Amino acid sequence: MSITNKLNNRKQYRLNTAKTLTRAKGSVNSKPMAESNEPVNMRELLAPEVDWLRAECRKINSKHGDDLFQEVVMRAIKYQNSFNADEQNLQGWLYTIAKNQSKTIEAKIKKEAF
Repeated sequence: MSITNKLNNRKQYRLNTAKTLTRAKGSVNSKPMAESNEPVNMRELLAPEVDWLRAECRKINSKHGDDLFQEVVMRAIKYQNSFNADEQNLQGWLYTIAKNQSKTIEAKIKKEAF
């Protein structure tokens, strides 16, 4: 299988997963998951993004990239109800968490240095 086919399959998987997870059991006019009775299953949404997220965390903070990755995943799961798949891009949401968490980590390191 060529690289292009693999990328297209991965994109299609993400789209199908996101659509499935954002709709409540086949209802066309269902509410976004954050507003419905069914919670967002962030672990299922995160699964295809793990490699991308780890790479982004290492780009953002090369020294503490793995720690940053763990913090982002924990926060994404903790605050999963604030994510609305109909209105937000998952990668954008995760990237914002990573940037903000990186600033927090750097501030803690500077504070500990003094």
